[in-house]
Amino acid sequence: MFSLLNLEGSLNKSEIYVGSLDSPETQRILDDVSYGQYTKGYLLYLRQNILIAQQFDPDSYNLTGSAKPLQANINCWSPRAKADFSVSGNGILLYSGIESEKAMIEYSWISSEGQETPVIQVQSMSNIASLSPEGSRIAYDIFDAKTSHYDIWIYDINSKSRTRLTFGEVGGTSPCWSAEGNQIFYNVEADGDKSNIFSKKSDGTGEEKLLTRAESGKSLRFLPLSASHDGKFLLIGMSNESKKSELGLVDLHDLQRPVPVKKLGINGDKARFAPDGKWIVYESNESGSSEIYVSSFNGIPGKWQLSANGGSDPIWFKDRIIYYSVSMERYESIPVSLMSRRPVFEIPKALLSGKSNIYIMDISNSGKRYLCMIPGNSGSAGNLSLVVNWKGLIEKNGP
Repeated sequence: MFSLLNLEGSLNKSEIYVGSLDSPETQRILDDVSYGQYTKGYLLYLRQNILIAQQFDPDSYNLTGSAKPLQANINCWSPRAKADFSVSGNGILLYSGIESEKAMIEYSWISSEGQETPVIQVQSMSNIASLSPEGSRIAYDIFDAKTSHYDIWIYDINSKSRTRLTFGEVGGTSPCWSAEGNQIFYNVEADGDKSNIFSKKSDGTGEEKLLTRAESGKSLRFLPLSASHDGKFLLIGMSNESKKSELGLVDLHDLQRPVPVKKLGINGDKARFAPDGKWIVYESNESGSSEIYVSSFNGIPGKWQLSANGGSDPIWFKDRIIYYSVSMERYESIPVSLMSRRPVFEIPKALLSGKSNIYIMDISNSGKRYLCMIPGNSGSAGNLSLVVNWKGLIEKNGP
């Protein structure tokens, strides 16, 4: 059993795989988790600083039953998919915890001059957040240790209030705003199907509605990425079991449900529409490493590579594209002109110089402030705790 860390992008993701020493074949069993340890019929692993246990059959590689939280605020080191806990075969669990305030993830505005203005702190938040078109609301997902799934929440920056958008047994993750700001698109995993994309009014009224899903029998994960500014289309990322990702398109004016997905023939992810709707910027590893590309959507056919020696997390904002340069270890901004029949790119410029360990999620309408995610103090020293009967914690947390 091992964790596989995906180093593409500025936000590392890890998964747990199992296999036999007698065969080169391995099988992925969990997404967005790390540091799996097996003992006496249970697999223990970390998700969003929360230690979780789930029944596991080492012969069939099958997880059964519900995932049950054991302990929150486990000290971890996400860049290496490691966590400070160890479990023995005789029911003893040893872990290092961190103070709750150090486990918080913070969202802040950071101006072009580097001035920080805190927006919200949330515990056990995932890495997905989306700024509304008018720039006054943030949609994000939070992992709920009690239900063992994510839910979408919306935070109003002006009133400093937050409301929960998704309910039920499956929740939702990876929110994306519609062009008008009146709807949220998000992924729902139900009965092992990770391809469901639902929509719901952003004010919380009405029921959630299925927008699209993969055809029956296909093991795909669909994530909403970007809505076109005219409100006609939604870009989605489609990844399979081998983690190969390609871009798809959903016609939001199509009355059929689920809406058929049109494949764009582009190997990529994390795509954004250009303001004029004729181009898209995206991240792709087609060259063997993650790079940033611009490709035609409804414009003159063509494709251009913007980054060199690694790039991730692109955002197309008005007359510029920003992305994280892996080789330079910083964000860069590229001015873009769309006055001619093709986009014209200028020389990249350093962005937010002197700022480290931040992740730009979006940009204010003025273009002068960046909504940034600042991780909590992962990897810090913590107190050691010993649990003699950790299975008793499972019983305490219910069936």
